[in-house]
Amino acid sequence: MTPRPPDDLEAERLSRYFAGECSPAEAAAVRAWIAADENRRHRVDLLRQAWEAAGGIPPRGDVDAGWAALSSRMDAQAETPAPPERPPHVLQLHPPKVRQTSWAVDARVAGVILAVAIGGMAAWAVGKRSNPAPAPAARVAEMREVTTKPGQQANVYLSDGTHVVLGVASTLRFPTAFDSTREVTLDGEAFFEVEHDTTRAFSVHMRHGTAKDLGTKFAIRAYHDIASATVAVTEGAVLLTPNEDRVSEATRRTTGDSLVLGTTDVARVSVDGRLTVARGALTSSHLAWMSGHLVFDRMPVGEAIAQINRWYGADVRLGDPTLGTFTLTASLTNEPFDRAIVIIAAALDARVARRDSTYTLFSTHGGN
Repeated sequence: MTPRPPDDLEAERLSRYFAGECSPAEAAAVRAWIAADENRRHRVDLLRQAWEAAGGIPPRGDVDAGWAALSSRMDAQAETPAPPERPPHVLQLHPPKVRQTSWAVDARVAGVILAVAIGGMAAWAVGKRSNPAPAPAARVAEMREVTTKPGQQANVYLSDGTHVVLGVASTLRFPTAFDSTREVTLDGEAFFEVEHDTTRAFSVHMRHGTAKDLGTKFAIRAYHDIASATVAVTEGAVLLTPNEDRVSEATRRTTGDSLVLGTTDVARVSVDGRLTVARGALTSSHLAWMSGHLVFDRMPVGEAIAQINRWYGADVRLGDPTLGTFTLTASLTNEPFDRAIVIIAAALDARVARRDSTYTLFSTHGGN
């Protein structure tokens, strides 16, 4: 399939969105435009994959030539053999079922590999007669890291078939191939659809603790700059354990060493090891971000503002310390940033002061 720029969204703006160079308002408009149509999401996904495969089309300059080059690269990819059904570490946007990435080896690289292999075999044949074979070295798994920019999400498929939807401004670190264990590290927000394997639990390590299961679906919100992580289970069961070195004896006596979470349970674990859980909770608000909805359900204002900044790539600050003591309940659905900041200010009974690209919220009762 030869990609083409969407009819109603210029190619230059879409290229800048892929590169993370849109303004907050532009990025919000692009996200809303993509989410509005399933076929459009499919087509944009293909364009994004080709854009990444081509090394990124310059967001400035000859746009038509850039998209032509991208089309040529996609046509060439279409002629390559199909990849495995679920290759590891695939990075793409929605929809998650589209996997078009191709794997190829440059002929010159292949020649070098072959020459090294032949040379190595010859040296082995000479050395084998005088030297005993060394003990095999322990295999060290190669690590991969996927990081999304503000306003961007990604789908990642791990080597065991686990599917991860990575949220905005988040980082997932994982091995290219799992061995006797399945362990990944998350800084940010993600939804995990874990492939079932009764012999190997799947563990997600975060600053606040570890979430472990055998095969289930759950969402985690664990940015390094927030005081507690949230785990929401939509299917199956998860064992949530704080980091051992941060749990005080008093906390252990109060909340225990770990929590077993079942379907519709939502738990929080703080950096000092405190565990809390809501059984039979409404998990939809913890998954809304995957479909373009930014939902705050009695969230501390400081955390909510940080998430708005990640979502829009904005710079919003609190100019009044009293605002930081409040919680925020609000829902934004593909709102442009200018509209979103007005909604948030109204919910907090605050006013907005803008200076250059910085937006500062002041309480209307604070006298500032």
